[in-house]
Formats: sequence, C-alpha cells, structure tokens
Amino acid sequence: MRKMAVCLVVACVCGFAAAAEENKVLTEEQNKQAAQWLTDLGADSFETRNKAEQQLLALGTGVLPLLKETVAKSSDAEVKTRANRVIQQLSLEAEPIPTPWPPRPRKKQWPNAMRGREVLRQGGRTLQRAGREIQG
Repeated sequence: MRKMAVCLVVACVCGFAAAAEENKVLTEEQNKQAAQWLTDLGADSFETRNKAEQQLLALGTGVLPLLKETVAKSSDAEVKTRANRVIQQLSLEAEPIPTPWPPRPRKKQWPNAMRGREVLRQGGRTLQRAGREIQG
C-alpha cells in the first residue's frame, strides 16, 4: 500500500512538471538568446547552425511562438527547414503520439455460447427417436 502511495505522489509530481513545461514562458534574456539562435539557423557554418538548433530544442516549448513567427517571415530556406524541424520535435514531446490506425473491432460472439451445443444435443435426440420409431 505504501509503494502505491509513493508511486501516486511521484506520478502527480511528474504530471505537474510536464504541465509547467507545456505552459513555459521564456524570460527576456531567453528571448534574446532565442532570437540570436534563430538568426544562427541561417549561418554559413554548419556547426553554428546545428548548435543553434540544439539550443532552441533545449529551451523547450516556450520557444514555439518565436519559431512559428520565424517560419512565416523568413525567406531563407535553411532557416525555415531547421525551424520547422525544431517545431516538429517540440510538438512531439508536448503531445501524445496518436496511434496510426484505429483499434480493431472485436469479433462477434454468439448471443448464447451454449446454443450451438444445445442444437447438436437436440438434433441427436431427434435422430435417436426417429431410429426407435423405424425399428419399433
């Protein structure tokens, strides 16, 4: 019982942490850093672009509005591609992944599971009676 209570408390704490992460708002300093990293997404250096992408991912879901605005306003294909990739990865972390197919319907059951057996028994009795009448 005690283990169950501990598990329940841990689950609640994790749930509250996930909810706080989902509604995360960036500070002014984080906004400045994010703006710099968004411009770095179009840098000439491959390492700079990758580092900027990783830093934006590390900020979490609070950076999503800035990323969406950048995708809408930017004319650089590299920036749009990388920003969309970050949006997609953050969205997958924030939302549960839906199943790609609906659940399979259950097979139909006989309304009465014994019905088939009863029919066989009654059929056998009828044949026995018919055999007696023929012999008798």
